Formats: sequence, structure tokens, C-alpha cells
Amino acid sequence: MITGLETPPDPAAAGLIHPATGNPAVALCCKAYARAYREAAAAGKDHVLAKFVACAAYRNAMPPLDGVEHIRGFIACAAHAMLIGALETSDGAKLLYAAQVASTFLPKPSSPDIQRRRKPAEKPGTEPRKLLSSTPGSPAQSPYCPSPAGREAV
Repeated sequence: MITGLETPPDPAAAGLIHPATGNPAVALCCKAYARAYREAAAAGKDHVLAKFVACAAYRNAMPPLDGVEHIRGFIACAAHAMLIGALETSDGAKLLYAAQVASTFLPKPSSPDIQRRRKPAEKPGTEPRKLLSSTPGSPAQSPYCPSPAGREAV
């Protein structure tokens, strides 16, 4: 017979939180979470309060949104926090949106492939070929469009 509900043991208290990805930002956040939980529990706080303190420590350890690597780490930390219950999903969604907004302000990397496609490589001493030749005021001439002057009047 079940007499009451027991709360499951906190993974941080048991030392079971190990970031699966090996991401340094996630590892730092998990370490802060585990340390804060242990300290709160050692100070006599109950499980709920110790977890509240640990969640705050996790959020405070998240990287700033000031560069590509930090934004990637922030996203990984937010996703992991939602996974382990250190963040509510509604708060996590707001943090992920903040990371998305921050990423729009980063400078776009210039790719050599894109630059090559935009400007064709020219050989020294040659001029670019013109596909259509035209003179001002006259229609374009090409082998596929006969000139209007070459047509006979009907």
C-alpha cells in the first residue's frame, strides 16, 4: 500500500549529472548547479529550496551573449537546463529567443565562395565579354534576335 508520495532524489545530490556532450559551457553550469545544491543541502535546506538555489546558480553560470561561441554555449546550457528541470520550458524558450536575437547582431562571415560567385574572375589583359551588343537608342542585337532592319516590310 502506498502511504505517500516521495520526491525522487535530486541527480545533483547523487553526483549523477554529467553533460553528455562534453560541452564546456554545459559542464560549467552543471558544476555550479551541483555545488549550489550540495551547499544548500549541507546548510539544512530542504530539497525544494536546495533545488531552487541550484537552479539560480545554473542560470548565473550561463555564458554571456557576446560572441558566436558564447551564444552556442548559452543555447546548449538553456537546452540542457530544460532537460534536467533547472529551467521551466517557458523561461527556456525566452532565453533561446534572446540567443536568436543576439545572433542576428553578429557580423556575417564573408565566405570566399560567395565572393567568387558574385564577381567572376577576369584574366589580366582581357575585357569581360558582352552577351548583348547595343548602341544607345537601338534595340539589343544578338544571334537569337534578328535585327528589325533585316526584316522585310510586308
